Amino acid sequence: MICIRENCFDEVTNNDNWKIFQNNNKQVVIIYNPDSIADVVKWLNDTDSTCDLKIYVFSYGNDTYDSDFSGLTVKFELVPILENILEVYRRIFTLKEGNE
Repeated sequence: MICIRENCFDEVTNNDNWKIFQNNNKQVVIIYNPDSIADVVKWLNDTDSTCDLKIYVFSYGNDTYDSDFSGLTVKFELVPILENILEVYRRIFTLKEGNE
């Protein structure tokens, strides 16, 4: 869904904890495990990307992880996906499945 929203479908890197997709002028980072933020920051700092960068982080609670990205040397926009948002999606899909 994030790739559709951001129109980024070309996979740059993929592992169990995070993925990066891009199009001609944008990269989207999706971090599934917040414990891997330091690895993502290092990877992004080591690349020489001039694309706009949007970082989505799934959060175990309501932490936005702003301070964890303070070492990132490229311009970025952080989009936390907080637990309460995920809980709403879970309820919606549970209700939808119950109506089928």
